[in-house]
Order: sequence, then structure tokens, then C-alpha cells
Amino acid sequence: VTYSLMLVVGLIAIALYPAWTSLVTNKPGFEDSWPLFTLLMAGIVLSAGYIPFGNILLQAGRPARHTSMIGLLVLFNILANMVCIQLWGAAGAALATGLSFVASVFLLRFMTKTTIGISL
Repeated sequence: VTYSLMLVVGLIAIALYPAWTSLVTNKPGFEDSWPLFTLLMAGIVLSAGYIPFGNILLQAGRPARHTSMIGLLVLFNILANMVCIQLWGAAGAALATGLSFVASVFLLRFMTKTTIGISL
């Protein structure tokens, strides 16, 4: 259900983004960031079902494992940005960050299973 709802929210946000940026800013050109927003939103939509479980290791009394998970995600984001920005500029930055959301799903599933024995 979370994926379905977030897909609807994401599609609405993507569709309304150009009009919204025109309303919020009086500066031309901001609507040109629409493809970047779309890449970021895609990462959020693809990981939406797991975002509510992001703090499960903290709730299970394993703050060090949670911190290491977040550290690994930050490292992944940095490395992905270093590569993708060189290849695709600002679109690469959006892609790398979107991919970091997706990577968080796999890392969360792995760390939850190995740390507290729960399969998400």
C-alpha cells in the first residue's frame, strides 16, 4: 500500500513541480530543475516501503549498528556522486542521491536480518 500511495504522491509532485516552482519563485529557470526533481522523487518512491523502518536498529537497541548503516549510506552517496557528477553533472548528482535511497533498502534489509534476525 505504501508503494502505491507514494507512487501517486510522487507522480502528482512531479506533474505539479514546474507550476509550483513558478509560483514560489519569480525567477525564470527554476522549472528547468524538473528532471532533477524527477530523479530524486523516483529514488524516494522506489524506497518508500522501507523508509518507515529506517530506525528499526535504534528501536532494537542497536545504535552502533544504526550509525554504521547511516555511515555506509553516506559513503555510498559520496562515492556515487563523485562518479555520477563527473559523467552527468547535476543530473548525476540527482541520480546518485536517488540511487542512495534505493541502496538504503538493501542495506537496511541486510543489517536488520544480520543484526536482529528480522527479515523486512
